[in-house]
Amino acid sequence: SASGPHAWTVPPNSSVAFPTGTVISLRNGVSGGTITLTRGSGVSLYVGGETTSKDPTFSAGGLATLVKEGTDVWVVSGAGLT
Repeated sequence: SASGPHAWTVPPNSSVAFPTGTVISLRNGVSGGTITLTRGSGVSLYVGGETTSKDPTFSAGGLATLVKEGTDVWVVSGAGLT
């Protein structure tokens, strides 16, 4: 129910050891704000269909899915991602 932009950090494996293959669904319920997924230290985060690691954002109402592909490698896809 908060407004404005937010940042959520994908932690490195050394902080939170999610098993490879973990799937996490995210929903941006923030009214009028974007959420930026930021990479923790050493984390690579790829948007599906892209080959460059980056900190993507998703808009209000957006839905995203994170999939852990390797020790510190995640892929995110969904609606409203940029």
